[in-house]
Amino acid sequence: MTAPPQSSYCTPEEYLQAEKISVDKHEWIDGQMIAMAGGSLSHSAVTSNLIRTIGNQLVASRVELLTATCVSGRLQPSFTPTPTSPFFCGPPQFDPIDRSTGSIINPTLIAEVLSPSTERYDRDEKFRKYLSIPTLREYVLVAQHEPYIEVRAPRDDGSWLVTPYSGLAAKVRFASIEIEIPLSEVYDGVDFSSAD
Repeated sequence: MTAPPQSSYCTPEEYLQAEKISVDKHEWIDGQMIAMAGGSLSHSAVTSNLIRTIGNQLVASRVELLTATCVSGRLQPSFTPTPTSPFFCGPPQFDPIDRSTGSIINPTLIAEVLSPSTERYDRDEKFRKYLSIPTLREYVLVAQHEPYIEVRAPRDDGSWLVTPYSGLAAKVRFASIEIEIPLSEVYDGVDFSSAD
């Protein structure tokens, strides 16, 4: 078993090769392999609830859901950042450089469950990287310590509209995949009093 490259820069091909055999998951950001942080109990619960709630509504649709825990969680053109959950209208299309079919080029909606250590990056730099994906119709930021979801969607003038949804009584609408889900289901069983 070979360890991930230790040099300050690695090519996309080197990253893909190293990630296939690595025990830990990494992101490839500007030529660097960055270890991904582990999730908290709240993060895991919110992620599971989000995937289940959306997935239940997509059973009979043409939208497909993949999670970052599967090999197919990486996105091209930059191979990452790795989203919590990418959704696709139609079948995923894979980058030809990644023969293992692990790098996806056509997400419609990307959802990120925020962590305290990565929230600023997810809101700013990661979002800017995702702007280069032409099929992206919504970028969703999901808080883990309060019932709050923010949906960013592109407008005709090139700007992005930010729509916040707050409180367990709220319902969030994802126009790109044509569903609406209650925040009470996304946050079911989450203990907001613990800040893990």
